[in-house]
Amino acid sequence: MSPFAEAYRRRSRQIAPGWATIIAISMAALVWELVAVTGEHQFVPELSGVLRRGVQLFAEYELASDVLSTLTNVAIGLSVAAALGVACGLVAGMTFAGRHTVGYLVEIFQSAPASALVPVIVVGFGFGRASMIIIVVIFAFFIIAISTMAGVRTIPKSLHDLSVVVGASASSQLRRVIIPGAAPMMLTGLKLALGRAINGGILAEILISIRGMGGRMMYYGGSFDFVSLYALLGVVLILTYLLMGLVQIVTDRVTRWQ
Repeated sequence: MSPFAEAYRRRSRQIAPGWATIIAISMAALVWELVAVTGEHQFVPELSGVLRRGVQLFAEYELASDVLSTLTNVAIGLSVAAALGVACGLVAGMTFAGRHTVGYLVEIFQSAPASALVPVIVVGFGFGRASMIIIVVIFAFFIIAISTMAGVRTIPKSLHDLSVVVGASASSQLRRVIIPGAAPMMLTGLKLALGRAINGGILAEILISIRGMGGRMMYYGGSFDFVSLYALLGVVLILTYLLMGLVQIVTDRVTRWQ
């Protein structure tokens, strides 16, 4: 095959997924609009109306304030969850004792329903921001910890042996072998945890404070304003997609050298 044909085929492979995504979204939007126009379902409003309402929401100052409130809780909670998750994942992945204590506890409690702990958290920390941040931490922590454990365990044993042969200290092994080797999995866990953290932040606002984007969702749902509700969900999805895209850019740059 000629170099030009090979370059064309490689370029086609890069473009095709983008077009496939556009076509899939367009088909879903068309089906939604047809169902809304031809049916009498109050809970399926016309997509065109939802898009117009979404544009209006973006222009509202109150929405910006609600988004900032929610993202503040998410940022603080995700930062705490990342610090705790990476630390627990490193301990569980590097040592035999950590694997059979911290590792097992993380794997057991990851399936516990976090929403069931809301009353306990409220009793202990009240109805303020602290309770909402704790819920975000619970939602995001386990994914980061498990991803870090998996990343540490995927590091080839030959790298550990080589670092021991050259006389590297434990701290040097951690900085130069373990963390760089586990970084791709850690960042993948952070990307997944971001979506969970946003879900946890909105759920916390719905259950605890009735403010922020969660409070706005409760208001729209309670008043059966499905147009505004779906428009707000669209805003949340766009924000989540953009933030996850930033994490993916960082992940691609970290993994490029490997």
